[in-house]
Amino acid sequence: MIRLGRLDLKSPYILAPMSMYSDIGMRKICYEYGCSYAFTEQIYASDFVQKKEELKKKLDLFDDVGLQLITNDPAELKEAIRIVNEKEFYNGLDKVRSIDLNLGCPSPQVMDNNLGAALLNQPKLIRELFKVLKKESKLPVSAKIRLAINSKHKKTKPYLRIAKIAEEEGLDFITIHLRTAGQLYNGDIDLDALKEVRENVKIKLVGNGGVSDVSGALKMLLHCDAVMIGQHALKEPFIFRQLIDRSYYPEKPKEKMACIKRYLEHAATYNIGFQHVKIHMQSFLKDIPGNEKRIAKLTHTKKIEEIKEMIKRVEVR
Repeated sequence: MIRLGRLDLKSPYILAPMSMYSDIGMRKICYEYGCSYAFTEQIYASDFVQKKEELKKKLDLFDDVGLQLITNDPAELKEAIRIVNEKEFYNGLDKVRSIDLNLGCPSPQVMDNNLGAALLNQPKLIRELFKVLKKESKLPVSAKIRLAINSKHKKTKPYLRIAKIAEEEGLDFITIHLRTAGQLYNGDIDLDALKEVRENVKIKLVGNGGVSDVSGALKMLLHCDAVMIGQHALKEPFIFRQLIDRSYYPEKPKEKMACIKRYLEHAATYNIGFQHVKIHMQSFLKDIPGNEKRIAKLTHTKKIEEIKEMIKRVEVR
């Protein structure tokens, strides 16, 4: 058992919030493999407070989960938190265990609207948002950040400044993706920056970025309280079991096919959208030899039946 502020977890291994990927099917599979916690994909607070029917259908709060909100407006954040507190309109808000603020999305479309990682050079606004999180939420609160907007900005160490603000404002923990927004999801991570934060603040830390195997996760865990895994978990969600049970050595192609079967079952149970199903099938099929053309063909499928027929023809060697 580990504790991230007021949030208790069975292990220090968490699934990252990922747009289009962090649906209930993916979360359940990762939980089955021993993942201790997961988040929704980023939810725009502007949509959330408008109580849109489209969002109500999209929100898949069927299991314990962290709700990740993205906003640059303290008043908007306050209203969103009130809705969570009062459990208004949306089904499953009783399943939400914490609220996370997205300050790390590197998408140009998001940043052009002064959201996500664009806020990393606005510490005064970030402090206002953190104050609202702490004061208004009845649940544990956190924020997820990048190291900086770009390499030049990184030299001013905004990640350290924001971690200190999070500590001063009483957040339960902060997650740091160890790349700049400019790096997107590629390039080296900076473990030294994580170590620097660890040495300068007492707030609970979650490390994120570039974890693709057990050794990488354990190396990161030397400098933080928990590790968040994103992209690699999409291909191999069983990494969570590998981290918990070091004697577990899966036959990866067969285990991936088992994941595909379970995901399709969850998709049927929870009425997961077709686009979500398609991109997850592509992720699971990666690195299974001989399926390169099949992955490409998945892009052009338009019905779940087409995907199921294609999966039946997958050969595991």
